[in-house]
Amino acid sequence: MPDGQKRNLSESFGDLSESFGDLSESLGDLSETFGDLSKSFGNIHNIHKLLTIKKGGIMNDYIPHKDSELVPWSANFTAGITANAASWGVTPDEVKDLQIADTLFSTLQAKVDSPAKTTVLVAEKNAARKTLEANIRGLVGFRLKNPVVTDAQRIALGLHVRDTTPSNIPPPVTRPDMTLHVVDVRRLKLMFHDMDSKNKARPYGTNGAVIAYGVLDAPPANPDALTHTVLATRTPHTLEFTEEQRGKTVYVAICWQNEKGQRGPWSDIESAVVP
Repeated sequence: MPDGQKRNLSESFGDLSESFGDLSESLGDLSETFGDLSKSFGNIHNIHKLLTIKKGGIMNDYIPHKDSELVPWSANFTAGITANAASWGVTPDEVKDLQIADTLFSTLQAKVDSPAKTTVLVAEKNAARKTLEANIRGLVGFRLKNPVVTDAQRIALGLHVRDTTPSNIPPPVTRPDMTLHVVDVRRLKLMFHDMDSKNKARPYGTNGAVIAYGVLDAPPANPDALTHTVLATRTPHTLEFTEEQRGKTVYVAICWQNEKGQRGPWSDIESAVVP
């Protein structure tokens, strides 16, 4: 190869080497950038955790976040509700619903923790947890607002003690409007919004809507005659029924509730046939 071509080839390889060097430095800078970005997201996550604790969010929720911790917590809560149901005003149907939900979740959680774990079992366990949480929150947000329940009893159930600081938020003054829709077999979807608004936002100061319902032979005189209650924090809310209740009539009423457990006016009592 002539000397001129050798020099040109050498210079080309030199330029290529410098290009790879620059590329390596760029990738190094990019790596540092992603490292800084990762740290930033980590700091944001930590800040979010602190904020949720301050605001009483998920990290400060009385229901354990981990499924393995919820099993013993729910068993204790269910035992306490069962033992004190009569004095706390919890109906037999509400006790039965809680016991069934607790047993189903603990059974499925045990299967998920075993070699028999499947994606189907995980989905069933997650659905069972949602049902269990709805039963628990319904009792805590409604029945356990009963003043006969002491702070010591609430602590024994695994709950937070009541806030005794006076609140400036008054009881709700409006009522929700609702509609019932068939989801599938044994399931009805309840959609609700404030009577003064068409959007899904709850009125200021409310923590959810108390849904009272019952499968009855005749229309109830008032919502107090309805045998089940649940606190719905968002719309829609799904009501689930047993095979024996299919074809029967369920009656439903709904009202807003604030953080102090004070309720607003009830909606009209609606009815639907359990699909």
